[in-house]
Amino acid sequence: MGENQMKILAAAIVSGDHVRVGTEDYPFNRNGTVSTTYELVREIKEVSESLGRHVADIDEARRILGTERRV
Repeated sequence: MGENQMKILAAAIVSGDHVRVGTEDYPFNRNGTVSTTYELVREIKEVSESLGRHVADIDEARRILGTERRV
């Protein structure tokens, strides 16, 4: 997606859409540094919350999806 990816993701979040990130799409964080997927997820979580959107934690996501925790 290129260097404007964060702007596109922020616009989608503000519009109420869902987003996904990962190194297969664009492996750079907003500072232009190559990052791991978990770092990109953490970054977009922070952006989302700063824009007033709650991000489900693992237990909330399991409830939403109706899945059980694997042991």
